[in-house]
Amino acid sequence: MRFIRFRNIITTLTVLIFFVAPYIKINNYPILFLDFPNLKLHFFGISVWFTDGIFIALGLIIIILVFLWVSVALGRVFCAFSCPQTITINLKNWVKKHTRNNPIAGTLAILIGTALGSFGIVSYFSAPIDILQNIINLDLQANNIKGLIVVYAMITAIALTDRRFCKTACPYAKFMLVLQTPHTMTTTYQFNRDVDCIRCSKCVYACPMDIDLKEGNSPDCINCGNCIVACKNILIRIKKPTLFHFSISRKSFTQLPSIALLTVILALTSVIITLALTWTPFKVDYLPSIRNADFSYYDGDILVNNYRISIENKRDSDESFYLIVRTPLDDINIQSPVYMVPAGSIALFPFELRIPPSVYRHYSKVTFTTYAIKTKEYTHEQTKNIFIP
Repeated sequence: MRFIRFRNIITTLTVLIFFVAPYIKINNYPILFLDFPNLKLHFFGISVWFTDGIFIALGLIIIILVFLWVSVALGRVFCAFSCPQTITINLKNWVKKHTRNNPIAGTLAILIGTALGSFGIVSYFSAPIDILQNIINLDLQANNIKGLIVVYAMITAIALTDRRFCKTACPYAKFMLVLQTPHTMTTTYQFNRDVDCIRCSKCVYACPMDIDLKEGNSPDCINCGNCIVACKNILIRIKKPTLFHFSISRKSFTQLPSIALLTVILALTSVIITLALTWTPFKVDYLPSIRNADFSYYDGDILVNNYRISIENKRDSDESFYLIVRTPLDDINIQSPVYMVPAGSIALFPFELRIPPSVYRHYSKVTFTTYAIKTKEYTHEQTKNIFIP
């Protein structure tokens, strides 16, 4: 059946993308890589610092909402097409089928499959070559090996439960109980043709969730299509079409929950694009040292305000900065020393602002402007109060 071939193609592509993605690099980084030591997320050549968590948070929310939007319209197709549990169980069943239903072979298939899956998951957090090197050296103290052991234990325990996990503990299945609507795509039995059913129960045997749709629709159905194919293979002998079909309509995508989710997705996408267009690789803060006793004092008739200049460099190369302080009429024009900030770091620099009486007697504010030397187009300006003791 074309649907089964399509499902198998999607599943195969999902597995290939999952295992190959850590080896495809753009700008020297994998297309998706969580670099915890350096506090970065690399995504298709774009590096996002964890300090820019708003991008990561919005991105995750958008992915989840897209996932829910598809689920509201098409039901639990993820379970049938791309769920790791389904893929592992299908691998086990394929091995058992070709080893005369040997349960040991099936269990070994799960253990090997989850080992490869665990390696693939950890490869998104640590370079695969580093993981292999630590495995060869039996370096159990390495963080990536600790992570590998934990992930392997978790997904193996889940995989060995077979479909019991799907029926009792899977959070996605529980969400679908709430998300499903009368217009969500489901696999349906044609009760108006019940007289054509020969009660062979092949549909039940083929169902991975042990559902008998002849008793009515079930929220546990994952739309895998196995019952459609099983019934078709039997009824074709008496020249009749299958008794099962996918129930889907235009309202599956135009119903209120789908429209609401799509609206939120588009709105959040607009927000993240706007933020990306206004994003800068540097962050500068002018922090008055108010906790220090000598934060604001007089040196003769000169007013002294002490600041800490905080500069964050989110680039992969070092950058140098200098600071200029001005008044509205340029009565003073004070330039700081050059501050060098290493790549991917935050640095604090003390800055002593000395203000003559001609300024602090007439103005209550001064303007701080920071310039990047290499990135000449970058400037940061902020007005600060003059603090008088």
